[in-house]
Amino acid sequence: MLGRPRRRWPWGVIRIIVAAAAALLVWQLPHGPAGPPAARTGGGPPPGTIMTVAGGVAGPGPATRIALDTCPISVAGDSLYAGDDEVVRRIDTRTGWLTTPVGDGTAGDHGIGGPAAGAELEDSTTSVGNCSLAAAQDAAGNLLIADGRVYVVAARSGRFYGQPMQAGHIYRLGGSPYGVVDVRADRAGNPVMIADDPSVCGSECSDIPGSVQVLAERAGTWYGRPMQAGRLYTLAGQDESATAPGNGGPAARAGLGDLAELRLDSAGNLLIADTGRTGIPAEIRVIAARDGTFYGQRMRAGYSYAIAGGGRRTGNGVPGPSASVAALGVTHDRAGNVIIGDSTRLRVVAAHTGRYYGQPMITGHIYTVSPPLSRNIIPEYVAVDGAGNLLFADGGSGTIRVLAERAGQFYGRAMRPGHIYIVAGSGQAAAPGKLPALPAGVASDGAGDLVIGYAPNTDRLGLSRGPDFVPARTGRYFGLPMHAGQRYPIPVGHRFGACPDWVAADRAGNVVIADQPARRVLVAPVRDGRFYGQRMRVGQVYPVAGDGRAASSGDGGPALAAGLTPGPLATDPRGDIFVLDSGGNRVRMVPAQSGTWFGQRMTAGHIYTVAGAGSWSGQTAPSAVPATGHGLFAFGLTVDAHGNLVLAADYRVRVVARHTGRFYGRAMRAGYVYTIAGPFPGAHDVAVDRHGNILLDDASANVIRLIAERSGRFYGHQVTAGRSYVMAGRPHGRAGLGAGGPATQAWLDGPDGIAVAPDGRLLIAEYDGARIEAVTP
Repeated sequence: MLGRPRRRWPWGVIRIIVAAAAALLVWQLPHGPAGPPAARTGGGPPPGTIMTVAGGVAGPGPATRIALDTCPISVAGDSLYAGDDEVVRRIDTRTGWLTTPVGDGTAGDHGIGGPAAGAELEDSTTSVGNCSLAAAQDAAGNLLIADGRVYVVAARSGRFYGQPMQAGHIYRLGGSPYGVVDVRADRAGNPVMIADDPSVCGSECSDIPGSVQVLAERAGTWYGRPMQAGRLYTLAGQDESATAPGNGGPAARAGLGDLAELRLDSAGNLLIADTGRTGIPAEIRVIAARDGTFYGQRMRAGYSYAIAGGGRRTGNGVPGPSASVAALGVTHDRAGNVIIGDSTRLRVVAAHTGRYYGQPMITGHIYTVSPPLSRNIIPEYVAVDGAGNLLFADGGSGTIRVLAERAGQFYGRAMRPGHIYIVAGSGQAAAPGKLPALPAGVASDGAGDLVIGYAPNTDRLGLSRGPDFVPARTGRYFGLPMHAGQRYPIPVGHRFGACPDWVAADRAGNVVIADQPARRVLVAPVRDGRFYGQRMRVGQVYPVAGDGRAASSGDGGPALAAGLTPGPLATDPRGDIFVLDSGGNRVRMVPAQSGTWFGQRMTAGHIYTVAGAGSWSGQTAPSAVPATGHGLFAFGLTVDAHGNLVLAADYRVRVVARHTGRFYGRAMRAGYVYTIAGPFPGAHDVAVDRHGNILLDDASANVIRLIAERSGRFYGHQVTAGRSYVMAGRPHGRAGLGAGGPATQAWLDGPDGIAVAPDGRLLIAEYDGARIEAVTP
């Protein structure tokens, strides 16, 4: 939207003006006809259908072909459940087939109470980096989900946790605390939760104390405490100032660190992976559900004990409490042994003396059961499937791996005992699936390849990745072999100070990038060759405009000697580059050929202002006036088939004529600016389709409009020349994301950039939706 915080231009005052304009001005032009679009002959989706082409949830499909985040995992029957940012994945333990039963891939709280697959989850990853999205089944088959809050997906219609629920719908569990990172239902049906609340740590957010809490489903005595139905009780972590682990004493007095994973063992005790904090070592803790002897220790109900960690010993077969562990994940196997994800290996604390995993074990002692692992394999969250295989989320690769317990066919492949296999997650980034950052721009070259630009998303060094590339055909691009439909980072040999939101593809397929922090326009060549008067090689970027100075300067001189602050940009088939400069207050052009354009005599490779006067007073320039003689407030730009500059500017669609002639139904003079449509309070980006119609990203209404150049049927709607229609999105209310359905019935979650592919598809970069959508023409 217009006021999103990622924009780096100093527009604070202007945002106030925009907000005021949006509040005062209600502008709703006629829509296209309602109802589903007509079916397309020859197969394929009908015109006006919206589909996700990059980002989104991905799947269904083989689990090993879909990229995953590293989150807690659990097994119920033949289902492996894995959290994955804003969705819950289900993987069939027999076939390896992945589906997404919960979440639409966007962060938020829309859709709670409705179908689980169309709901938003909160994506409340903790500040220390643990993924907080976990899912597990309760005794009734309902899916309990922890994602900051606790949610329930009903397995069947009925009453659960004090609420009437409909099968397949998702509900928030009332009374659950904030910051929940894992949840399980105990034997009595009480939801038990571990939580990390960064708000208690002040400025030192690497030192978060955790807590263990129970929401009593019914009255009774649980974990040594009397409880009343519907009340929330803190079992451990109640004393946030505690600086000692407090093992062997009441759990309420124990000092806890950052908690990673929760399980209930076969006796009903709570197993907790505590990654530790200052003064609190990493440990696997037990909160006893009843009095008894467990893991070689005498325990009392409601007390806390360490069964691994807290010591310094690293050898095999030592007593668990004397060992040093990373405690990133915890579960138990069918024999009751405790399995630990220990960062560099899988370890086991024996529940009973016996032989397990091919080695003799003593009660309460700890053993390594995984073969030597590569330094790039990092076992974190753990689970055990019905066949006894050990599963772990690998934080080093974003995959889920299995250590096979016996020979057999699991997850769609044959396995040998003691061997490790990837069963979910992919080293390659398929285009459908989570994007590495929020998309702020999209472009398409003449071959239909996609280029995705991202909003700022810096790493710990304050540096960011460049754009991504999705080839339409398998081949060699940017010096690398690439497969059709896969998403690849463009190799640029360059570190960006902030993600280059703004990208374009030129006539040769090169990627043009606005690197605003460096105050330059760069080109990443798709192949070796001579472009823009320079010899270029793949794997590098080359400046084509800007000398690093912020001030707009150098008009009429070489583009590389000019000062500018580049923003959104565009190219045309002639090889010209257009860029919004100095906060959108002027448009500058670098022509590929010498000649007279926009009423000015130009030299190839030099830079010229073709619209705007360098400032904007808040007053919109009238139509049919010299484009460089008045202020301009622009957000987006493109070039039409005649070479005219089309702008989303001054809350309107405006055109600067390249040559004198008749365009958009009116006579135009070279270098003059004309208002074509509007006002639209959310005018944010523009594109022109192959029929000459103008498409407008109206961000404040979350819709894409079409200003018809001629009458006809486009994107499934009959239109009349000169009128405006909504082609995608809903201007009022909210619906599901609607992939595979009519684009006008889908919710566009923060449309931030648009483009038109050579086959006529409308491409939409959804910033908040973290995806690229395409609407069939």
